[in-house]
Amino acid sequence: MRTLMRVLFGLTLASVVAALVKVLHVITPDELAALSGDALAARLERMVDLVALITTHQAVFTVPLALIGIVVCEVNRWRSAFTYAVLGLLIAGGGLALQYTGESELRTIANPYAGRAYALEGLAAGLVYWFLSGRYAGWRRGGGLVVAKPYPLVKPRLQVSDV
Repeated sequence: MRTLMRVLFGLTLASVVAALVKVLHVITPDELAALSGDALAARLERMVDLVALITTHQAVFTVPLALIGIVVCEVNRWRSAFTYAVLGLLIAGGGLALQYTGESELRTIANPYAGRAYALEGLAAGLVYWFLSGRYAGWRRGGGLVVAKPYPLVKPRLQVSDV
């Protein structure tokens, strides 16, 4: 039960971070720095709304793929940050490809800016998930690793010769 809660917590926060990275490509930090007072408060409120909308929207696509990758990593006890970064990049690349297939010929998302935005989003989400949950993959009750005892595939036969 604790593993499930850890995975869901990490996946939720990774999704929020991915949405925040996506929103920060639209509402840039430079734009926020130029605002003050009520204009800044209104822009931050809009930013929070966009993060919430994007998190729930992209969860429909990313959560099933991420759960498949997470189960594989948990079973194999893969705890490398690189593994989760690559997993995040693959899921984000799949999201970009899916977005591209649903477009018309007049407007397209196939440009370097969108590619960098999706890559950074996937990288950030993968690393956040690793930091919160992935680095504990494969841990069992008691905090120790499950150590598998080697099982021989074939028992050796005794060779008896007639000498």
